[in-house]
Amino acid sequence: MRALITKTLFVLSILLSAQALAFDFGGLSYYVINATDVRVTGRAAGNTDTDIVIPATVSDGSTTYSVAAIEGGAFFANALTSVSMPGSVTNIEDGAFNSNALTSVIIPDSVTTIGDYSFGNNALTSVTIGNSVTSIGYAAFNNNALISVTIPDSVTSIAGAAFI
Repeated sequence: MRALITKTLFVLSILLSAQALAFDFGGLSYYVINATDVRVTGRAAGNTDTDIVIPATVSDGSTTYSVAAIEGGAFFANALTSVSMPGSVTNIEDGAFNSNALTSVIIPDSVTTIGDYSFGNNALTSVTIGNSVTSIGYAAFNNNALISVTIPDSVTSIAGAAFI
């Protein structure tokens, strides 16, 4: 009996510690990546907003975190029509905003990496890429209706099919 209780408590402690790493705030979900930063993992349950504003900081009730990244696939096929990203985001992971209805996007100066397929399959006509971006991933902006793209000198790597 004692062994069963010990095992049960062990499993519960693992589940509780894993839960503490993920939380919702302001209609979005987050995952703690270190002591000071989180990444956006998508919309919180029940949030059907098509205009998303990602805040620079969020709190889990005891700690305030900087929003540093947007997780791969976080907003995949969410019917988004607009997104606003804060200057705290440094990484937009693979497929983060793929398959939505975005028509324009401004990548903040804080972002250094735009992952593969990040903004593919939208309705983008205009893209402004921030001054710190060094890498644009494969097919990052593929299958859009691009008319205007601003790429800063900081970009040193553009993968294949990035703007096709």
